[in-house]
Amino acid sequence: MATLDIVIILTWLTIAFLIGIIPGFKTNFEGFWLNNKKTKISSLVFTIVATQVGGGTIIGIASSTYKDGLGFGVVALLSTVVGFVLIGINAPKIKKIADDINAFTLSEIIGHYYGKIAQRICGIIILFAYFSLLASQIVSTTTLLNVWTGVSFDAALWVAGVGMLIYCAFAGLKGDISSDIFHFWGMVLFYFFIFSPKILFTENISGFLSNLTWDKISPVKFGGYTYLIAGVLFGAIIPLVSMELWMRIFASEKATDAKKAYLISAASVVPFYVLPMIIGLISITTLTGVTNPDNILISNFLKYLPSGLLGIGIASLFSVTISTANTYVVVLSATFYRDVLMFNKVGGDKELKVSRIVTLLIGVVGIAYSLMLPNIVQLILNGFFGISIIFPPLVYGFVSKKKLNALSGIISLTLGFILTAAFIPILSNQAFVPGLLGSIFGLFIGNLVNKLVNKRCLNTLS
Repeated sequence: MATLDIVIILTWLTIAFLIGIIPGFKTNFEGFWLNNKKTKISSLVFTIVATQVGGGTIIGIASSTYKDGLGFGVVALLSTVVGFVLIGINAPKIKKIADDINAFTLSEIIGHYYGKIAQRICGIIILFAYFSLLASQIVSTTTLLNVWTGVSFDAALWVAGVGMLIYCAFAGLKGDISSDIFHFWGMVLFYFFIFSPKILFTENISGFLSNLTWDKISPVKFGGYTYLIAGVLFGAIIPLVSMELWMRIFASEKATDAKKAYLISAASVVPFYVLPMIIGLISITTLTGVTNPDNILISNFLKYLPSGLLGIGIASLFSVTISTANTYVVVLSATFYRDVLMFNKVGGDKELKVSRIVTLLIGVVGIAYSLMLPNIVQLILNGFFGISIIFPPLVYGFVSKKKLNALSGIISLTLGFILTAAFIPILSNQAFVPGLLGSIFGLFIGNLVNKLVNKRCLNTLS
């Protein structure tokens, strides 16, 4: 570890922490969770992109491309772009209903349509999904520390996790949005003005790529045709039910601002997905001895970047990973606070303190979860699988535009979650298919049971 790199990293992280924590210290209850609903277009774009392309995404795509070809990266890119366009188009409707019922969480929207029990079940599903996504960010940071410093994985994980905890407990969404502006421009500077030119001037990229055989890069290598086709078709629903994206809409100043921000973000994320795929492909030829694919990105940093530039690269990845983790912690904390504990009062200082305590506890659980499953790609997939379950009952509610029978929501969410959890060990990358089908089927079962019960009640009365 060069002294210059350490100084750069510590300086960068200090600036990022201060940018996030100072607004968090000064905020009130609604500011902690929703930035007082005053976020403008430019800030929305920066925070959406910075959150979406956190360290877990960049490391995960590079890792998967190196190991299993382009499938994971292609599906992630296409589904994100399409999903952002769809959520942008629907942002005004989402903003209106959220403002009407004063919603802080996605589960509260489900509760509006299906009742409190469905809201709580949805909250539990979101906890499962976002603990997986949070763990992917913690493992990403841990991987960086482990490869760069040589510190053991478990020790590095606790260092990374505790650092995130301190930040998350005070930043909240207000601090997260503030720091994301810094993270966004830091990523642009490093990846496209430092790292990419360094590789382009050092290596014959076209030569490396032309020497790759189809069996190494094929998109169907990861999960087969089922994952590739269904992943793109159904993967686009992930942004539509991603609570961190909904919270950005809730936090926007105007519905039209949120719509424009997501449409701009749909184009802005593309380079951040393409670059790690290229890095993964190049590494198939240039880094043949890497045993852990999750180390591919940092291994390229170490290979191509001299002292100083290496520090900037590691610092930018550290900071954006911590920021993305903070977003997930905010989602988890808000869900646990309002959907599991059912503390729905919009409060003052006392409620803000409770919110910070809940945030700390959520972070501790996230660290423990990271120790249980230290696999970045699988953690991201588990998170997405969990989120997709919510799509059918949510869309059904939006289309119906009225309160629906509670059983349909309860059975849909429960059946979808059970099938997803049961099939993850069996189908791995394709486990979302039975879960999503179960969620859809559950709506029909719930409506059928409700009709039978109502019919029996009418017969009894007559």
